[in-house]
Amino acid sequence: MSSYHIEPLDRGYNREILDILRSAPNVSERITLCFDRRPDFFALPDVRYDPYQYYGYFRDNDLKGFCGLGYHPGILNGSAQAVFHMRDYYVLPESRGIGFGLKVTENFYRETYDNANTGYVVILEGNKASLSYIGRRNPSFP
Repeated sequence: MSSYHIEPLDRGYNREILDILRSAPNVSERITLCFDRRPDFFALPDVRYDPYQYYGYFRDNDLKGFCGLGYHPGILNGSAQAVFHMRDYYVLPESRGIGFGLKVTENFYRETYDNANTGYVVILEGNKASLSYIGRRNPSFP
């Protein structure tokens, strides 16, 4: 049985989230980026999204990764509606490749805010780890 589990995150995990953010930068062939969100990781989603949710990927009681989903107004095909933005997907190297991405989408998509069924993700060109998700679908939420 796996010792990994997923649970919601709040500001109580700010220090651990910032540590993971610094230790798991976005890497491509030509550039490595680490976004400094100190001192409060949640300051950005507080002003950008309404609502938002972050989930953590835990091994036993240690946070090994996290991902967020935030909702905001958008225009799709000329119509104003809520859209979602999946962001801040970071997993420590020792916990990669064992299913966090697929499992966390089930948590995010189980309920949608304002019936938002369209969203987006921004990936650094050349980031092979993240690019591997393009075209993959969670069969539970096609």
